[in-house]
Amino acid sequence: MGGAGRFGAEARLGYLGHDLRATGASRVTHPSVRDGADGTDRYLRRVVHGRATPDSAAMQLRAVKWRPIAFVCLGALGVFMVWLVITGPASAPENLAFDARAYWGYPRAEVYGGPREAVGIGAYRYSPVFVPLMTLWTAIPWSVFALAWIGVSLAIHVWFTGPWWLPLLAFPPLVVELRMANIHILLALAVVLGFRWPAAWSFVLLTKVTPGIGLLWFVVRREWRSLGIALGATALIAGVSFVLMPGLWVEWLRMLAQTQEPSSVLAIQIPMWPRILVAAALVTWGARTDRRWTVPVAATLALPSLWMHGLAMLVGVVAVQRGFPERLHGQLDWMVAWLPGRRMAAAPTHPESIVGTSSRAHARAGRDSLRGGTLSQ
Repeated sequence: MGGAGRFGAEARLGYLGHDLRATGASRVTHPSVRDGADGTDRYLRRVVHGRATPDSAAMQLRAVKWRPIAFVCLGALGVFMVWLVITGPASAPENLAFDARAYWGYPRAEVYGGPREAVGIGAYRYSPVFVPLMTLWTAIPWSVFALAWIGVSLAIHVWFTGPWWLPLLAFPPLVVELRMANIHILLALAVVLGFRWPAAWSFVLLTKVTPGIGLLWFVVRREWRSLGIALGATALIAGVSFVLMPGLWVEWLRMLAQTQEPSSVLAIQIPMWPRILVAAALVTWGARTDRRWTVPVAATLALPSLWMHGLAMLVGVVAVQRGFPERLHGQLDWMVAWLPGRRMAAAPTHPESIVGTSSRAHARAGRDSLRGGTLSQ
């Protein structure tokens, strides 16, 4: 798009934004915009970078008028979903934090229980790395531990989704995940933070393993240092654990080889290997076209057992679209100062989030000219 074409697109969008503000759409904002600009500027940026036409951006701006209605309707549905999970068929107290029972009650005579389905109360399926930590957690009463686990997952969900946290609970897998207290939301956290702190991928590789297919993002983009940090941190943690508990590592690898596909009503019956192939293709395409949202989607598809509440990992898509992890701007640096690669905080790579000063100046000039009536249409 040439300079004149870009300026014309900016001017037309500026006029549209002015018209929308005049009719009441004054809070057209996007969470990834941190400089106080209104939503018109966000869509204008997409035109400037060739990712949208003025007409398509105009349609998106008009759709903003429906957001309050969607917010209220989905919020009401979210409240209903929470009520349904609390009072429905699975409301028995023994079903509260069903999956979290695998992370509490140690030491155990047998950590890995031999060949069986990937389901069952208290069935532990992750690497021995976390066994010492879970032994410490057992000092906490079960009810306190269960509520704390659910509270942490809910806090991450709220943090990732912002004001839409309640409307998004209309998505059933999120509510079921909070009820079951699995680690899917924690996995989404690791995947999203992994863009800035690659060592966070060690949590993914040492728990569910196969969602680590998302590391293809670094391979395709030739970000070898980030890939090395992710794999190196995982190898370091696993190596120390193996030295301390070699027998448990042998049992874990044997259990992984023998575990069968689940037959629970919450399981989505799609074989794992076809899902992994689709996930690899998706993240490869996303890495080539700079679409970060493909990584949490691919990690979800590659789960070893795809449970219905495993789709709660898709909350990572919302986080990425809201500008995570770059929008943290050092907020978590004090928590992760020990992580290798903490200096790898690259600038945002999304074209719509990077606009030069000259582009903003042209956009501002176009809007001012239109409002003054000095620019012919």
